[in-house]
Amino acid sequence: MTKTEIRHLLRVPDNFRVLLQQGGATMQYTAIVKNLIGLKPSRKANLLMTGLWSQQNYDEISKHCEVNVVANNIEDNDCTKMVDVSRWKVDQDASFFHFCCNETVNGFEFDFKTFPWHLIPKDQPVIGDMSSNVATCEIPWDKFAMIYMGAQKNLGTAGCTVMVIREDLFGKAEKDVPILCDWTLHEKSPDTYYNTPAIFPMYVTGLFC
Repeated sequence: MTKTEIRHLLRVPDNFRVLLQQGGATMQYTAIVKNLIGLKPSRKANLLMTGLWSQQNYDEISKHCEVNVVANNIEDNDCTKMVDVSRWKVDQDASFFHFCCNETVNGFEFDFKTFPWHLIPKDQPVIGDMSSNVATCEIPWDKFAMIYMGAQKNLGTAGCTVMVIREDLFGKAEKDVPILCDWTLHEKSPDTYYNTPAIFPMYVTGLFC
């Protein structure tokens, strides 16, 4: 029920899969790199540094691969504005591009209509942490390959994590991917749940949607 309601609310296209897990958005920091880093030989990640949450993302992802910081609002202007796109340094050969769509602590949110999508190679998956602005704006599904969020800010209570993943990204995980970070393992499990799910938080998310 909950996954169906999420699809309806967010207008998720048929070529995306909806997964529900525990661990919060934080666990997806590891999952993203372990599922996607092998997409390109360079094994690098592009990351926008725009506040606290992207800083935490960087701290985790950099344990597993080389990270190219495309722009750093924290160092450049204390998160008061976006670094001018003319100064962005996008690695064209990176395996994926990640950004936090809304930095709640620092009060910085991207407008998808003016985001410089053209700077990112079309074959480079774009990943968005939408924990705090999901369901507040229309999602340009033709631009994103994966979005994820902890449900507790906009879609329910703590204990439910929502991932919406384009289907061509499954089956790409590293051999040492932690078992609860393996998207394909969950997708192929009964009802997409490898382990016992957090039933009540997931149910509440369905009611919110």
